[in-house]
Amino acid sequence: MPRPVSVIQIHGTADLNIPITGGVGQESTVGIDVPPPHDAATALAAADGCAAPMTSAAGDITTESSSACADGSAVEFVTIEGAHHPWPGGTPVVTPSVGPGYAGYDATAAVVAFLLAHPRP
Repeated sequence: MPRPVSVIQIHGTADLNIPITGGVGQESTVGIDVPPPHDAATALAAADGCAAPMTSAAGDITTESSSACADGSAVEFVTIEGAHHPWPGGTPVVTPSVGPGYAGYDATAAVVAFLLAHPRP
């Protein structure tokens, strides 16, 4: 039987591989048309029976949090204004094909904190 699961998704507005608005990214390595990344968070929140999301912003970072979901799960969509495709807070493996890194957000720490706060029952 399917059970709700907590998910955090982090996406930059300047990602040329997977555009925030969807479509084929200018720097896509596979050249496929993708839906807007936010659609996945919306679908997961609906599947988990989440309440309407709350939005908070701090500088370049906007976080849309859906909580009060089934079985205590949660869904977060983090948007980083101006960030490209590399893992935020990490060192890009390939530059410039995936764009410069974004040092103002530690995605690893954010994911760990999110998962620790929302363990699967």
